[in-house]
Amino acid sequence: MENESACKGTEIMGEQRIWVIGGANIDIIGHASHQLKDYDSNMGDIKKSFGGVGRNIAQACAELGESVSLVTCFGADDYGNLIKENCVNLGIDTSFSITSKKHPTSTYLAILDEKRDMRIAMNDMRILEEIDEHVLKTALDEMTLDDYLVLDSNLEPSLIEYITENTPAKIASDPVSAAKIPRLKSVLNRISIFKPNAIESKELTGIEIVDDETARDSLDWFIDRGVEEIIITLGERGILFGNKDEKLWITHKTVKMDSANGGGDAMFGAYLSRKIKREDSDSAIRFAIAAAVLKVSGESELNNNSETQTLSNAGNDSTRDRNRRALEREKRIIETINTLDIKERKL
Repeated sequence: MENESACKGTEIMGEQRIWVIGGANIDIIGHASHQLKDYDSNMGDIKKSFGGVGRNIAQACAELGESVSLVTCFGADDYGNLIKENCVNLGIDTSFSITSKKHPTSTYLAILDEKRDMRIAMNDMRILEEIDEHVLKTALDEMTLDDYLVLDSNLEPSLIEYITENTPAKIASDPVSAAKIPRLKSVLNRISIFKPNAIESKELTGIEIVDDETARDSLDWFIDRGVEEIIITLGERGILFGNKDEKLWITHKTVKMDSANGGGDAMFGAYLSRKIKREDSDSAIRFAIAAAVLKVSGESELNNNSETQTLSNAGNDSTRDRNRRALEREKRIIETINTLDIKERKL
């Protein structure tokens, strides 16, 4: 394993920072042209892009001008080199990450149906097994009380326990999948912001969200276990938001979806970008919803550097260029808020 000290996207200067510990993948996404047929070869288009829940959230934060450090393990292969180059281009610090010569770059494979909704997916995240307490200690020692730490559940349970016990930063977590959300159950009382989807939520709570009562019960389940802010995404049905003071069911105007892939990560990154600025939760969640809508609808340049960018062209942008685009991106998101007819219903 090699440390990435020579591969910095930004210098660590003691500023308020969003740290991300998690996966950095190559995503291979197949979109079916017609209704999928099981046990058969289906026609469609296949694209490769940079991905990984952790890396996606880091990108969403960096593209809004935040100072971001990604702690991950890259493969010592062409894909790994491309991901690192892309992170540096985005302004993401990778100096606390490592490179593995044992495992290939982690890969995520997903099949979308003709409506561009995910039908099935598979990931190979073995490379993250090489991240251990020794690798993480330096990063944990740099974190402050004013920072946010984003934790995805691709890490081993013992490592999740170690991280949550030893960071002074406020913890925000995405459970990644229903299969991996149980890894976070024992540390919920240490999580400030938690963002499962309805399927992942049910895996822990046993509650299927079908009406206001089950929505309220689901939010209470997490709040009672110490989560400060809980966001449950419900797809076309909107999102649930809860804390000790209020519980809301939030909906917005239906939009045409280009691809569901990465929408939740864009939302979470945008939400954290506002929270680290100490914006109130209501304004932050509206901003986050608009960012997610722009991502899944493909209507803006929010998708550059990811799905619409070829892997062979990671770019070489200056800090000035990144800052200019961050301001443009923020403006585009704010403009979008007013077009979505966002409505809140108290639970």
